Amino acid sequence: PAETRTTRVAGTPGLQAREEVRTKQFSRIGAGDGSTLISTLKSGRVACAMTTQPTVSGAEKAGVANSVIDLATTQGVNQWLGGFVPSAGVLARADWVTSHQDTAQKVVDALVATLHYINTHSAADIAAHLPTSYVQNGLVTKADYIKALTEDKTQFLPDGMMPANGPQTVFAIQKLAGNIKGSVDLSKTYTNQYVIAANKLEGYNVSSSG
Repeated sequence: PAETRTTRVAGTPGLQAREEVRTKQFSRIGAGDGSTLISTLKSGRVACAMTTQPTVSGAEKAGVANSVIDLATTQGVNQWLGGFVPSAGVLARADWVTSHQDTAQKVVDALVATLHYINTHSAADIAAHLPTSYVQNGLVTKADYIKALTEDKTQFLPDGMMPANGPQTVFAIQKLAGNIKGSVDLSKTYTNQYVIAANKLEGYNVSSSG
């Protein structure tokens, strides 16, 4: 992160804040993903980018970037962000969820079943169910994709429960980055109600997460 000073980057302010790099020392831009991001790196428009697979493998294979910060594993997020960060989830307005509980439950049911499948199947099994253009294209071969997913798929929680320390970690990162000034009642920012019901429906055990 020290190298990002006075540089254009495409990434998260949380990393810079933890490394005490001030926002005036770098500028952030949106750089997309896939071939768009790789072209942006090639042109030198950004010096550092944050992305996911299969773009990571594609950029490395093209020789335009190297992975220097791992945010795809528990060990990596603990090192760089101070704890597990629930960065992907189902977001919806509270009033909509209240008035559409059946629909909300069906969405969560489908996602919990998907997470369970990811947890109990190999990367090759998963790749076999994805569009061919996603796992084998100008960026990566199918073998590249399977290798990367094998390394990264532990980031998907098996039951979809909110990690006990997840909200607090996100709060700490956002506060450090200057995006939160006051206090927040974290218990009101999420619910495991629908996830617990989905796991029960599917006959899965849930973790002791928050």
